[in-house]
Amino acid sequence: MSDGHHNTAPDPDAYVTECKNKGIPIFTVGFAKTESEVDEARLREIASNTDGEYHFVKDIFDLQNTFLKLQHKASGWEAIATYIGDVNQGETVTAGSFNVDPSVTNLRVTLNWPGSNLDLILFDPNGRQVDFNDPGIIYSGDAKPEFVIIKDPQPGTWTAKVYGKTIGSSEKYYVLVANYEPPIQPKKNQPPEVTSLLPAPPSPQPPATVIRWTATASDPDGDTIYYRFDLKGPSTGGAWKMMRDWSTSNTWEWAPTRPGDYDIDVWISDNSDPAYEGPTIGSRCYYTISETGQPHKMVTLTPNLPSPQSTNTKISWTATAEPSSDTALYKFSLKGPSTGYIWRTMRNWDTGKTWEWTPTRSGDYEIDVWVRESGMSASGEEGTGARGYFTII
Repeated sequence: MSDGHHNTAPDPDAYVTECKNKGIPIFTVGFAKTESEVDEARLREIASNTDGEYHFVKDIFDLQNTFLKLQHKASGWEAIATYIGDVNQGETVTAGSFNVDPSVTNLRVTLNWPGSNLDLILFDPNGRQVDFNDPGIIYSGDAKPEFVIIKDPQPGTWTAKVYGKTIGSSEKYYVLVANYEPPIQPKKNQPPEVTSLLPAPPSPQPPATVIRWTATASDPDGDTIYYRFDLKGPSTGGAWKMMRDWSTSNTWEWAPTRPGDYDIDVWISDNSDPAYEGPTIGSRCYYTISETGQPHKMVTLTPNLPSPQSTNTKISWTATAEPSSDTALYKFSLKGPSTGYIWRTMRNWDTGKTWEWTPTRSGDYEIDVWVRESGMSASGEEGTGARGYFTII
């Protein structure tokens, strides 16, 4: 509550910014005899910047009613109806009737007046006068503001009346407000996030090697995470096949018998119902099973930043060959939107195991690295390769 004129420390702008950043609304009230005495523009701006409200009041009774309204709003109560009227001493007047929806769990009716002594009278949809001493009812007593809260009110049309117990000559008016408390909405589910899918041992390996896949994921709500593993490659006829159905285990063991290149997907969800069609998040990895007895070098390809990233972000790809060799040569290739979806050599055979990539076009990319010893012929793609996948947004 203020006249809006800032004339002493501290500066309110810093607090307004803090409230805005934290999602805290500010309700401002200009209090003066006339609007011209208030810097309404400043108070409106403060309220608007924080999703609050501005109100102007010019007397104590108006101030009381405004504070009551803001108290209800800040507490989550929604207004059903507001009635303003006059009542004489010894007189009972009907303030108004209002409808209560079946979804309402709590009904609140508040009666306020300036200086007289009034009584609130309430009738339910059956026309029965409500006994404020009944179970499930909270009653403030007859001190102002007088209010009653009714739990699980009967749906239908309610009627509020006002009785003038003691009325001053100039204080015949009253304000009556009916509010309801909205039902608590279930918290919106936030889907889990997968951060990695890693094999042990790394690609490539010969057939019959037991390869353990481990997915790492987190859920913002702390829900239980379920995992499903799918496979595509020579042993599945080049079609996707589910290898392990939904389970809380984040690992899957695979013992391939046919050589070739494979795609492995993990899907995660925070709902165990097989018919659930809500959000699922996936991650894909690639693995090579070598011909039996063929000598090979194990290679991994890792970016320094996780996918996805924005355009013009510098991403460093690092290849690791096992066993390590000072004479190993590396070649990096790329396929995606910026190459017209054809493979293009980005860095030819070189001893550098790291390649820096600054993509300028969004989309899904494949990145290959090939490793060979320096004494091998450079024709074709001799050596052992690894593939990475990355999305640019």
